[in-house]
Amino acid sequence: MTHFPYDVIEIGRCKMKKTSYLWAIALVLGIILTSADSATQKSQSAEVLLGAALHQEEVEGNLEAAIETYKKLLASYPDNRPLAAQAQFRIGMCYERLGRREARKAYEEVLAKYTDQPEFAVKARERLAALQTGSPAAVLEGRDTNLIIRRIPKLDMYAKPSPDGKYLACVDWETGNLAIQDTVTGATRLLTKDGSWMKESSRYAGFCTWSQDSKRIAYSWDIDEPKRSHTELRVVSLEGDSPPVTIALPESTYPAWIYGWSPDGSRIFIELSGNRGRTSEMAWIDLRSNKIEKANLEFSRGAASWRQIQTTGEDDIILYARPARGAGTPLDIYRGNLKTGESSAIVEHPAEDLLVGVLPGTDWLLFASDRRGRLDLWGVPLRQGKAGGPQVLVKQGIGRFFPLGFTNDGRYYYATLSVTDDVFFADFDPDTHHIIGEPRKLASPSEGTNMGPSFSPDGKHLAYVTKRGPIPIPVHSADSLVVQSLDNPDDDPVVFGFGEFHLGRVLGPQWVAGGKSIVLWGEMGDSVGLYRVDLAGPKKEKIYSSPAGHSISGHECADKNSLVYLIDSDAEQAYSVLRIDSNGGNERQLFRAPDGQLINSIALSPDEKTLAIITGLDSVGRALMVMPAEGGTPRRIHEFKQPSGGGVSLAWAPDGLSMFFIIKEEEEWTWGIHRIPAEGGDTSETVIKLKGPIYGLRFHPNGRMLTYVGRNGASSDCEVWVMENLKDELKKLTAEAGRREPAPRP
Repeated sequence: MTHFPYDVIEIGRCKMKKTSYLWAIALVLGIILTSADSATQKSQSAEVLLGAALHQEEVEGNLEAAIETYKKLLASYPDNRPLAAQAQFRIGMCYERLGRREARKAYEEVLAKYTDQPEFAVKARERLAALQTGSPAAVLEGRDTNLIIRRIPKLDMYAKPSPDGKYLACVDWETGNLAIQDTVTGATRLLTKDGSWMKESSRYAGFCTWSQDSKRIAYSWDIDEPKRSHTELRVVSLEGDSPPVTIALPESTYPAWIYGWSPDGSRIFIELSGNRGRTSEMAWIDLRSNKIEKANLEFSRGAASWRQIQTTGEDDIILYARPARGAGTPLDIYRGNLKTGESSAIVEHPAEDLLVGVLPGTDWLLFASDRRGRLDLWGVPLRQGKAGGPQVLVKQGIGRFFPLGFTNDGRYYYATLSVTDDVFFADFDPDTHHIIGEPRKLASPSEGTNMGPSFSPDGKHLAYVTKRGPIPIPVHSADSLVVQSLDNPDDDPVVFGFGEFHLGRVLGPQWVAGGKSIVLWGEMGDSVGLYRVDLAGPKKEKIYSSPAGHSISGHECADKNSLVYLIDSDAEQAYSVLRIDSNGGNERQLFRAPDGQLINSIALSPDEKTLAIITGLDSVGRALMVMPAEGGTPRRIHEFKQPSGGGVSLAWAPDGLSMFFIIKEEEEWTWGIHRIPAEGGDTSETVIKLKGPIYGLRFHPNGRMLTYVGRNGASSDCEVWVMENLKDELKKLTAEAGRREPAPRP
């Protein structure tokens, strides 16, 4: 069953301790120990180290840690020359991205020791040549940097620095309350008192923004109730002990994103979302009158998720990023007028350009771009709202990041995601219905961003989706389809992008037409639809579009009959199951959920004659029903609780005698796979319990293996960093490059 992992998406806001990497380490050890051959063990161990280092470098952006892991590989496995050469070259890349002189020496080591590995020898020569030419990379690499980067512990992407630099606003996840942390002492103080994590009603703070005088904080306050979830806008003062002030928002608002204050502190710029984020509008909220003033400027859906909108010191003037060439294409950076609707480009480039912001006290706009292959930090001087000079490379290699904000003295805070999604396999005994041995992770070129696994009908291939672009949020987002051979693991996987459709993300690949095609879910701007990939050709086409105000939250494919079943919901949160053919025609409604109940998951039996449906009875109650796949009256066969209050991953066993579902257990930070006979029952059998969220359950056609997606932490698990001495770095860099120094503001 393909579905959004709602159960896991919400975990970052739940009261629980965040997991460590011990679970992932245990899985890796399990992989190593199950090998009987000593040489194979060594090869796997070297590959595990290489994978860990690549993950630190490319996903976490923790270049120093990656260098140490690469060095460990070199010391432990010097005879594995292909991997050793790659590790030595990657050390050079890490040093180059850090702006360190050691990059040149690392590349020279590749040429001195690994001439028998031509791929990396050629790359090392190319990098040495680039460093010699005086390119921006060479200018930065050939000198010591003024930048200091420090990690701030115990914070995540919800942190926000005060302009005066004294505090970091954050969410206390133990209580759900808004808090502030002293940047010098680290002491934390709660600013609200009514946060709670209860099954009946949860209340918690979300994203926030500081007033420019650092005296007030505006924040979203989410209220989750069985019948209705909604968001309030609140403002709390740091002075005195007065309670927060609540500003009324439309009743349908859930969630809300808060971007910034007007210069005079009288208005707050906000995105009002409805239907769980499927609809939205940008507006000013007047704190004196509670009046909502809609913005007269077009935004792309999802800009909030990347924090790509910022207010400025000018009334109604914002900086923002949007796709220059249509939804799903790379972002450029613009200056926009919220009243007139006029906008002008500041940074234009075919690569992805992400907004960082204007460095306080200067006229420099900082942004991140992957134009050199990975995200680097760049700067451009501003002149009357336009680019006033050449773009300058400031910092090589910052990884996938989430912008948090500047302080007036020039410190920049940002977060890098430490949570990952990876595909795992587990051997399964169809007689005992239990897992055999330890699960093992899929060997993939892009670890950390893989989800939606689906076995081909013959069991020889695995389809899944992965994230290749630089934007880290939402974390459960992919932009490419991968088809990987299981019979011949050395074969290169086939990767399909969807740039021609301008898709922002794709999810849930499912096989149809005898394994010749794959259907997946795709989002383009404000619309969602289904897309079919015919592997012979290949050919990609859109087969179904949701009507305006509707959305798709899951789909399932009948391979033999080339039919697609999908979960549809409208603006009023009315859920139904529709069926179409794999060309998108012959739409038919098979089931409509009772008013107030959502449809959590669907799964088709192996003989394609029975459809299983999970509906939500209340905030945690779930009902499992079965009905004829052709339509008919559903029959309830089981009821259970989902303690997280989220979705449920559902799959049939290949023999059609059992169904399996994943839920969060009552034990802290534990998820389990449960079995229920196809005829139903009052209780379910626990197949396995694992630490950390799991979802996306699927069975191999032979019934002796299953796959799922494992996550190493909560959705919001991050490492927060602060970059210091940016002003000095820009002065030195521009002086060395012969460019003018940043002009201080009066």
